[in-house]
Amino acid sequence: MASVAPRECHVAINRTKVLDAAQKHQRKGNFEKAIREFQKLVEDDPSDTRSLLKLGDLYTKQGQHDDALSAYKAVAYHYMGDEIFDKAAAIFKQALRLDERDPSLHRDLGDAYHRMGRLKEAVAQFNIAQRIYAEHKDAANQREILERMVRLEPEDPALRITLAEQYTRANMKEEAIGLFRYAAQQFEEDGRFDDYAKVVERILFLNPSNLELRKGLAQQYVRSANHRAALKHLQLLFKNNPSDIDILQLLSRTFEQLGDTNKAVLVYAELARAYGAARDEARMRGAYQQVLRLDPSHTEARGVLAPPAHDARRDSASGVPEAPQTGNLRPKGLPPRPPKP
Repeated sequence: MASVAPRECHVAINRTKVLDAAQKHQRKGNFEKAIREFQKLVEDDPSDTRSLLKLGDLYTKQGQHDDALSAYKAVAYHYMGDEIFDKAAAIFKQALRLDERDPSLHRDLGDAYHRMGRLKEAVAQFNIAQRIYAEHKDAANQREILERMVRLEPEDPALRITLAEQYTRANMKEEAIGLFRYAAQQFEEDGRFDDYAKVVERILFLNPSNLELRKGLAQQYVRSANHRAALKHLQLLFKNNPSDIDILQLLSRTFEQLGDTNKAVLVYAELARAYGAARDEARMRGAYQQVLRLDPSHTEARGVLAPPAHDARRDSASGVPEAPQTGNLRPKGLPPRPPKP
């Protein structure tokens, strides 16, 4: 018959006696002995937060910061589990005095503040945590903290942009575009057009086929007289649809503003042809007038805008009567001309 291994039995301790010994050693400055006694109390009851705190303090005095941090964290997490968030926050702050560069402490302190309803302080701690994670190249944890921050402050476009950049690095393109779009919309509504343009440029980098967004950005650049930035997008749009009248209008004006007269003439002429194809004669003639303004010798524009030449033979053939001859009329009071011999 196989033997059964005996179970380990928890040996009960006299907690009062052990606590008295620990306190006695502490008073005498025998910190190592005091630590051993407090360890017995914690091993007997891991939820003994008072003994854990004492251990944390004693470890700190001994310069054993890693052990002290472990003790403080155990206490703080115990309070978090019991939803005593103010005490948890106090212990996290105590631990941060030992290691202010521990991102998990800032994260967990932020969580405690959040649960207490102290949202600004929560966001501040989350922000410190995400920056430290970024320095450590820990993208996953940084992203998780940023997601928390966006949930707490959904109206902050800068937070969304930072998270969008993280999504971009993680190849989460659709998530990034969604956040960039929201930020761009806020910037546009607030009249922050420089910021709007920067964000839209990022969207177009991720999704270059969004022609409507590209067209809107080009129009914004033209309105703000940033013609060189507009040109880059207008050329791409023209390449995609060379007969788009809106694009031809913008492109012709942009070339003219940049001083490239030859290209401006070419595009104005193309614009005139597009109006002609659309049977819009007034605008067609207007575009050709722009061509002649820049190039008075332009053959095509002159041919369209020159008045038709008079042709008497064509008038006769078309049934228009010739003008009466007036060579035989004499001014009043003069004698009649003599008859020809």
